[in-house]
Amino acid sequence: RNLINKLPETNPYELKEEIIHIDDQILFIREKIKNQNNISFDKLVSVLKTKISIVVTFLAVLEMLRNKQIKIKQNNPFGELIITKLK
Repeated sequence: RNLINKLPETNPYELKEEIIHIDDQILFIREKIKNQNNISFDKLVSVLKTKISIVVTFLAVLEMLRNKQIKIKQNNPFGELIITKLK
């Protein structure tokens, strides 16, 4: 919720087409965790500017989790997600 609130204000009646692919976001995540063992989801998406890019990045995290490329740790409900690489 906090991530979405940090995004710049947009007009809800104005639609902009943004093409973003899960595969691209998987590469983005791999690049971010390449030289470190883990990263928080908040830090991972801090450079993203739109809601759809955050959502697709979260879907990419879920896909990587399903494929056993990463593991996720969360100490508290609604707490920070820590993404750790496995492969």
